[in-house]
Amino acid sequence: MAIDGRIAGIEAFDLGVRLTGNNGGDTRVSVTPDGITLEPGDVSGLPLVLEFDAASFVLTVMGRVNGGTARGDTALAERFGNIFFRI
Repeated sequence: MAIDGRIAGIEAFDLGVRLTGNNGGDTRVSVTPDGITLEPGDVSGLPLVLEFDAASFVLTVMGRVNGGTARGDTALAERFGNIFFRI
């Protein structure tokens, strides 16, 4: 739940998102009570990397499937997924 633009009850954490394929790349994600920030960068050494091909990334973002592969801390993957309200 957001309060004054903040994410209530969130303990800060970092993770990576890797998109595979010709136009893929790595993105570092930081989740804090102030929100979520994204920046391109090296995801090695992060506790969790979510890996997607382009099609499963789009379908996951649109809430059609729970796609991708969680590499690392699966409990953190669940925490991250539970931040979002799926339609």
